[in-house]
Amino acid sequence: MNDIERYGLRPNVAAALQADMGAPEEKVNIGELLHVLRKRKATILGLTAGTFALTAALTLLQHPIYQAKTQLLVQLNKQPGMGGEKGLPMLSAMMDMGGFGAARSVGTEAEVLRSDTLTDRAIVEADSPKIQVLRAAMTERDHRRNVILGSRTPSATALAELDQSDHDAQEQIDAEAEKMLAERHSILTDPKARLPIKDPKITIATVKDTDVLDVSVDDRDPVRAQNVANFLCMNYLDQNRHLNSASARKARQFVEARWRT
Repeated sequence: MNDIERYGLRPNVAAALQADMGAPEEKVNIGELLHVLRKRKATILGLTAGTFALTAALTLLQHPIYQAKTQLLVQLNKQPGMGGEKGLPMLSAMMDMGGFGAARSVGTEAEVLRSDTLTDRAIVEADSPKIQVLRAAMTERDHRRNVILGSRTPSATALAELDQSDHDAQEQIDAEAEKMLAERHSILTDPKARLPIKDPKITIATVKDTDVLDVSVDDRDPVRAQNVANFLCMNYLDQNRHLNSASARKARQFVEARWRT
């Protein structure tokens, strides 16, 4: 006697109850599973070895990236005018009137460092062996200059010779850099041309609540990364010195013109 006859169920209700009960669960046999694994052992080991070999090959083919980091302290003129409280009040006021004492923020200095003018210059200098030799010689002369200035009787003649050597070296650096920058510009403006060496990644970041800028350079060559970071900071400082000298000269001319009138 079936369920329909025993309980008096309608055929459609009985079919629904059988569908809800579902098929009987199959039990997993551990022995059969191990047998399948042993049977497919060669395939499993081959896939594992192939994955490991592919991962190792990709790791070896990838070039390591080195990072050079340095910091710059931005000395902002937070006092009115150039001289602040200890400067000449009249000169400071006239500089403000002439627009020569405009304040610059840390964010502004960060954007200056990110500019193509400075970053391109740092990259071409780092890629030039001639400029690297000239820069190293200038660094050595800086050490000698500090020794002379620290002596009891500094020699004005020796200092003048060092200054002249630095001036001559800077002219050579500028000439070489201008030539390389022109070549770089022609490559970048040509859609079919490619740079011989990929540019490094340069990051300029501000440090919260400070006047400090973090400068980091990522490149495959650790020496190149360090040189780009150093030359970027050097050129930034040189540019600031020139700007400050030009501002002071214009301010002096402005003050003298006001006094004459």
